[in-house]
Amino acid sequence: MFLSPFFLIAAAVGASVPLILHMMQTRKRVRMDFPTLRFLQLAQKQSARRIKIENVLLWVIRTLIMVLLGMAFAMPILRRQGFSWLGDAPRDVAIVLDASYSMNYQTGRDTVWNKALDAARAIIEGLGENDRFCLYLAREHPEALVSEPIGDKELGLGRLETIPVGNGSSQLAPAVAAAVKALHKDQRGRELEVHILTDNQALPWDSFGAGGSGGGGGTAAWDPDLLDERTGVFVSLLGVSAPENTGPAAVELLPPIVRPGSPAQVAATLTRTGRTDRTTATLFIDGEQSARRSLGGSRPDDSAPTFTLPPLPVGIHEARIETPSDNLPVDDAFHFLIRVEEQRPTLCAGTPADSLFVRTALRTAAGKEGTPPGLIPPDQLAGEPLDRYACVILCNALPLSGQAIGALEQFVRNGGLLVIFPGMQATLPSYASWSCLPATPDTVVEIPLSLRRRTLNWNQPRHPMLRALRKGGSVPPLTVRRALLWETPHPDADTLVTMGAGQPFLLERPFGDGRVLLFAVSADRTWSDFPLSPFYLPLLVQSTHYSAGLGSKAPYYWAGDTLPLTGLLPDDSHNLSLLDPRSREVPIRRTRQDGRTRLFAEGLADPGIYTLSGPGLPADDKAFAVNLRREESNLTPLPSGTLSERLGLEHLYVSTDRASLERLVEEHRVGRAYGEHLLWAAFLLVVAEFFLANALVRKGDANTA
Repeated sequence: MFLSPFFLIAAAVGASVPLILHMMQTRKRVRMDFPTLRFLQLAQKQSARRIKIENVLLWVIRTLIMVLLGMAFAMPILRRQGFSWLGDAPRDVAIVLDASYSMNYQTGRDTVWNKALDAARAIIEGLGENDRFCLYLAREHPEALVSEPIGDKELGLGRLETIPVGNGSSQLAPAVAAAVKALHKDQRGRELEVHILTDNQALPWDSFGAGGSGGGGGTAAWDPDLLDERTGVFVSLLGVSAPENTGPAAVELLPPIVRPGSPAQVAATLTRTGRTDRTTATLFIDGEQSARRSLGGSRPDDSAPTFTLPPLPVGIHEARIETPSDNLPVDDAFHFLIRVEEQRPTLCAGTPADSLFVRTALRTAAGKEGTPPGLIPPDQLAGEPLDRYACVILCNALPLSGQAIGALEQFVRNGGLLVIFPGMQATLPSYASWSCLPATPDTVVEIPLSLRRRTLNWNQPRHPMLRALRKGGSVPPLTVRRALLWETPHPDADTLVTMGAGQPFLLERPFGDGRVLLFAVSADRTWSDFPLSPFYLPLLVQSTHYSAGLGSKAPYYWAGDTLPLTGLLPDDSHNLSLLDPRSREVPIRRTRQDGRTRLFAEGLADPGIYTLSGPGLPADDKAFAVNLRREESNLTPLPSGTLSERLGLEHLYVSTDRASLERLVEEHRVGRAYGEHLLWAAFLLVVAEFFLANALVRKGDANTA
């Protein structure tokens, strides 16, 4: 195929010129004034033969020069793929748009998302009359805007104008697989094209797995055999090659429920991509700046700043952590709620002597303004309203009646913390009737004098009860005279602290919404000198703080399609409306499960604070906070040269902007013009002809001389 076939005539005419000149060329005879001519005549024949060969070579070179010049101006076009060399076969085109929120990355005055929409428009507008297209969005699940190939370009362009960029991550493999399958439904001899419009982020390509096989963390939805030699695959990486982004990725309240007058902190986690320059993290509470941290980027704790909360009144407080605005502003703020509740006291069950050290430690920690722990005899536990307490500590209180055990287990199910210290009154059968214990003791062992020196070891130093205790340095040994032993803990139980060579000292088991802690020694000095240890008071205090967070509401939730509202909304919510951060009503779905009506919020996509609206409620009654999932904030670029391996293809077209994409599409659909290549070839032959002709002229002059 030629863009200007008229120049082929010029090429033919030009090719005849060297032939005519060659035919007209006469050999110049040189007169030799020597008497002996026999040897000269032989040399003359050899020279004439060589000159004839050299002239033919010059003729061939000059002819090729004229042919190449003519063909270069005729602009030949060849296709490297497809089964139509002329480029006029009808095509079905699939467009897959990455709709994750990383596409909101600013590149100058524009965003990657706008560049992707612009490229998609160019693809659709460049379709021929017989071409068709389908349009898919790559979100966490594929979304079809045009599910099957159609030829209505106006419809496709209209759909592009209404597409919102997503607030989540994207999985490219399922969307590409769905688009390719749509192309294969009705081929009928049509050529196929797949366009993937995304940024430079590596995350969405992980869905293809290693080598396009669906392994290595990918998805089984991708099969490289979906693409054959008739399918042209175009990948447009429209982002920047070295993105930079910093934003808060998570927060944690310590403790989860803040008490008036009690110290509390907010531990944040930052995510960073690119250079780790100096930055800041700012804590806002109820719209006002509360604290600010300057982060240098070189220290490990710069990615995990901690803020101390100021004294806050009882209630729900709106909070957020912000980093300075950057090229991806959507993840610069992290929203959460701080719930300040009245202190619920701790209840001790046991005799005054058995609970003396526990009550003294908790009373010391509470101070003058704190609530001292309560004390009741063990036989009164069955009639005590345990829901008034956050933590119940049994100090040599076993055995208990079945009614008391049932009340305590229900207390744990509802989110309470039960701490059990053994004692001399309990026998091994006293533990058998419990269903919530971390382990059922097998024996009470008397430890020999030579083995009584033990050292406590933190098996889970990041546990909320243990991470605030002293780290490093020497741990003072304990003297343990008697201890509970058990062979096999419950499968759900964890060993938090051991004494000596792996012997359990403190076990924890989740039970319902609460926890049960079981110590191996008593709360007083009859079994060990643990009450005199420097870890006794902080461990008890941390257990009460830990109990404050059990059964509490999360400070934030992740954006998603559906959120269960059990415990987040009042029981009587028929007349209430849930509003998103832009004051739009959120759909609430009611279902009947296990004889109870359960509520679910649909389409929680916008980050921020969601509020309740209804009769008798304040205008800003806060329900919960929602944030975008932060996996998408990791903008680590895709390693160069790995696209073919991910897709399982040997050849694909990769572009970085609309102009290069249009050039590649033109080469694939119409073919590549080789006029420039022919001009370079002609130029090289001209140079060769010049040197060859000059060499022959110099040789002729030498012979003449």
